[in-house]
Amino acid sequence: MAEDYRCWRERPHEFQMAAEIEDKSLDVNSVATLVKPQNFPVQNLYRQAQNFWAEMLPKSIGKTILIITHGGTIKALISTAIGMKCQDFHTLQQSNCGISILSFDSAGDRTELEAMNLTNHLGEVLPKLKEGKQGLRLLLVPADSEKDVYTDSVARIIEKSPIDFCLNSEGENSAKMAEKLIRSRPNPTVQLSVSTERFMQTWHQTIYGRDRQNSSLCTGLVVAETGEIRAALNQVLGLPTQHQSLQVKPGTIDILHYPASAKHPVLQAMNLSGTIS
Repeated sequence: MAEDYRCWRERPHEFQMAAEIEDKSLDVNSVATLVKPQNFPVQNLYRQAQNFWAEMLPKSIGKTILIITHGGTIKALISTAIGMKCQDFHTLQQSNCGISILSFDSAGDRTELEAMNLTNHLGEVLPKLKEGKQGLRLLLVPADSEKDVYTDSVARIIEKSPIDFCLNSEGENSAKMAEKLIRSRPNPTVQLSVSTERFMQTWHQTIYGRDRQNSSLCTGLVVAETGEIRAALNQVLGLPTQHQSLQVKPGTIDILHYPASAKHPVLQAMNLSGTIS
């Protein structure tokens, strides 16, 4: 059982379940046998999600569809829509009643994940940590605009969340926005400016390679250009770094959690804001 659980956590695409099926081809006086075919639930779920999109999308051009289903199914629907592989099943978090939004162009050639796991309508400013309050949580803020309205929006989202440190890329907008956000905090926060090119990807690799066995939760605020954030999220989700299916919006935050109990980071939410549009 321990090995099965390890496989489920680390290699969900290889996880198997024995499906016992009674052989009804035998006559009444025969002893029924049980057939145990290989059953890969995550692979099967992804095939069902692909079939759903193939059937539903041509019928739904120009329409808005509400899908209410199990969290695992929603993760499979998002994954197959944007090109994720089933081995990355656990890199997405879907909270109970969390709202995710996908958009498809009329030709079916382009899909965008507009928002993921929004929970503010449930009274949760930030989604609960399914993996527990431990490890490292990064709040990612795009900074491609100097508009104060975006800074104010982010400040409202994080005002009640503890921030242990702040990182910003070397871009002028990133530095200014980080400074404004830190000044709005009630307690002093360490702010560091990182000059390394593609620092978000470098930072992700550094975190991924270190030991995260920490019983407490450390939360960092990361302010960077939209392209940097999208590339880092693509890297986490197993997508090419230049992939354009993630719509990173100004005035919102994306949340990555690096749990001490898991080998892979989790995208907790994307484009989290004070409203749902």
